[in-house]
Amino acid sequence: MKRQAFTIILSITMIYSTAQVVESIGIKGGISFANQTWEYKSPDFSNKMDYKTGFYSVLTANFLKTKYLSLTTDLGFVQKGFQEEIPMTSEEFPDYISSYKTFKSTINYLTFSPKLNVSYNFDKLITFVFTGPRIDLQTSYKTDYLTNNFSEFNATVWGLTYGGGIEYRVKAIGILLEFSGYPDFTAIKKEEATETSAGLKITSQSYTISTGIKYYISK
Repeated sequence: MKRQAFTIILSITMIYSTAQVVESIGIKGGISFANQTWEYKSPDFSNKMDYKTGFYSVLTANFLKTKYLSLTTDLGFVQKGFQEEIPMTSEEFPDYISSYKTFKSTINYLTFSPKLNVSYNFDKLITFVFTGPRIDLQTSYKTDYLTNNFSEFNATVWGLTYGGGIEYRVKAIGILLEFSGYPDFTAIKKEEATETSAGLKITSQSYTISTGIKYYISK
């Protein structure tokens, strides 16, 4: 009985303490735009794929708020990948391009990003910019190619998040519009050139445009 009472009191204390630190919680969702660059070592050339759209959704929290600075954490899912237009020929006319077919490849990531947020209030309108490190964990992939080496891609990718946006706040509710960029520090795949391999480095670049809603715990 004493142990249960102690657990309840401790839980209430932790919730109360967290509420004093956390300023707001919310959810954001939108569209991702991603591509990949495939750089070969031997021969030396690179192939930059076309941008592909995907889905983006995260839970977000702001805490340790001061007048202009706060910390923000985002945790959720983002779709990356690329698409490529491949010329199609026929057996009857192998030298003639009859059409083009778009091949799409999607890589799903669990993404986590703590960021330093700088904001300025214009009454109910809030403008903000942010930057911070990011880690992406690959969860699954899907591709239109019959053969692929996506299973050899690094499951963990480190990178940077940067961006900005605007928010309109009415009492305890905030509605926001946000743009983010996601350059990677580590390659998705990297192999050295050998007698049997051309050597390949694959890097990714992506962006998101999202809207969201926030609830302010600290009034």
